[in-house]
Amino acid sequence: MAKRYRYAFTKKKEAAKGKLSSFLAVVSLLLFGTAVLISFCLDETYGFIVGGVCLFAMLLSIYGFIMGLSSFSEENRAHRTSILGSIANGVVMVGWLGFFLMGVCTMDIERMKKQLDFIVEVDKVKQIFRQTYLSDGTRKENDAEHSWHLALSAILLQEYAEEGMDLSRVIPMVLIHDLVEIDAGDTYAYDAAGLSTQAERERKAADRIFGILPEDQGAQFRALWEEFEEYRSPDARYAHLLDNFQPLLLNDASDGKSWTEHQVKKSQIYRRNRYIPEISGEIWKEMSSRIEKHVELGHIVDDLKE
Repeated sequence: MAKRYRYAFTKKKEAAKGKLSSFLAVVSLLLFGTAVLISFCLDETYGFIVGGVCLFAMLLSIYGFIMGLSSFSEENRAHRTSILGSIANGVVMVGWLGFFLMGVCTMDIERMKKQLDFIVEVDKVKQIFRQTYLSDGTRKENDAEHSWHLALSAILLQEYAEEGMDLSRVIPMVLIHDLVEIDAGDTYAYDAAGLSTQAERERKAADRIFGILPEDQGAQFRALWEEFEEYRSPDARYAHLLDNFQPLLLNDASDGKSWTEHQVKKSQIYRRNRYIPEISGEIWKEMSSRIEKHVELGHIVDDLKE
């Protein structure tokens, strides 16, 4: 009877780590397809999901690559899946890294584009003219000039603020507080009809203008603007003091030109500035003395005369 022999080329089992390496490569590729699908279906606010998938899949590829290499140490095992898994994970790992870096670069480019778009857009604030004249009375000031003047005043007059405030917040607050007027237009402080629609016009303007910025910066500016409008925090109260004091100073310097044109009443000025004494008694003394001077000069209608 013929003998049966077991030949050396009998099929060997695949290395366990090699099979794991191949499996991880397949999973990483599936995650790649998922990330691409998410990036097309969702807007940029969900970019953190794509980033998370990328990072997780890249870690799987790295682990799979290591497993594929270490599987060659397994004796009496076939290494076809080890070779396939190592190569596949190496390629996928490099691909994921490239995809991740490309995404980071794209985000940086898109972020700067939004910032520059905003900078160009708010240049329009120079075209929004207020009712207050320059100190020499030659023309009316624009919103950019007004905001710059407030920022400088915030630094110079901070010692007179009776409430604790943060100048690093007040300065950007006064610089952006009138940007909404690019869309909403300037609303004169004593225009009753304009004041009745001001809040709605400016809210819509804030949505568009601050929406130009990257989400985090847009939210920061929007929150500062809303804080100013609410007139509650020490920072907002100091900013409002400056916003009221600066046009009064210019009216005084220009011989009450704007007050005279609009026939502004003493009661209107006092009502608008009713909170100023609480914020700074010293500055209110300066304001009230100027108001009374122009009442006497006839530039302000004295409707409170007994």
